[in-house]
Amino acid sequence: MAAPPRVNLFVKPNFFSYIKKIHVAYRPGKPNTDVCRQIIFQMHSQKIRKLFPKLEASYDLLGYDGPSSVDIELVTGKMKRFIPEQHSLQEMMTFLAQDRSEAHLDLMRREPLDKKEGEDD
Repeated sequence: MAAPPRVNLFVKPNFFSYIKKIHVAYRPGKPNTDVCRQIIFQMHSQKIRKLFPKLEASYDLLGYDGPSSVDIELVTGKMKRFIPEQHSLQEMMTFLAQDRSEAHLDLMRREPLDKKEGEDD
């Protein structure tokens, strides 16, 4: 008898889900800025580009010892700024969790899953 298929009920959200714009500014080689490099590599990967085609991603490589920053605009219009020297990628995701859940609920209100094609309200 074959085992039933496994179902993952608690899918880990992608960092870029419900993000409209992201801008990363950092100086390469500056201590504690590996998070910026990771985000830049991820946001320009083919996998992320395919998953989130409307994501507007940009970055600046600073030539001076200025503060690094990660600026995020969510699809709801909320803006967030993170200082990568102080936060890990997991911490940023934790700070964005509440706003993402609000964006998800807003999307579900506007576009219900059970609405059929051609059906008007």
